[in-house]
Amino acid sequence: WVNLNLKIPAMRFPVPGSFPQKVLRPPLNEHFKVLVNLRNYDLSNFHKFIEGSCAKCEFWIPRGSLDREIPRKTFEKYKNIKFEDQNPTAEEYENYFYKYDYSIFLYEPTIDASGRLFDSILAGLPVCVPKNAQEWSWIAKDHANHHLFELADFESIGELFMHPKFAPPNLETIPFFDPLYLYVL
Repeated sequence: WVNLNLKIPAMRFPVPGSFPQKVLRPPLNEHFKVLVNLRNYDLSNFHKFIEGSCAKCEFWIPRGSLDREIPRKTFEKYKNIKFEDQNPTAEEYENYFYKYDYSIFLYEPTIDASGRLFDSILAGLPVCVPKNAQEWSWIAKDHANHHLFELADFESIGELFMHPKFAPPNLETIPFFDPLYLYVL
């Protein structure tokens, strides 16, 4: 972002993922178990997304994502939304992503790095990323089975909850955020 927009030659600071890259895997089930990552997202329309979602899919919210903003009780009427009660331990974390078929990132674009995005991609999990989070969408397009959506478009977000279509990655190289990447150089 700095190099493109400010024309300042800056070296990329290597922010690694938590584990080496696994084999990419497309969602294989007819109905999915979906990890819904939320950060700085306006949740006023979230009920509409769940109401319009596939009733046979499960949408899992990581611990802490909504508790700070909306009480869980407001979602009790939806049978397909689930809440994780605890964070995975360090030992469980690498296998954490294998519980899910794909991951949605409802993040307002920021300059923050997303370790969860890196780890989802390294685990081979297909990802849904907002187009206006430019660096994240570039990373997803290059290294993951991906679905890009418009964060400001209600219909585009609604598709994420109704079996989105995923495009294959553009590159077949070790991602720069793979912990083994520095050893390959």
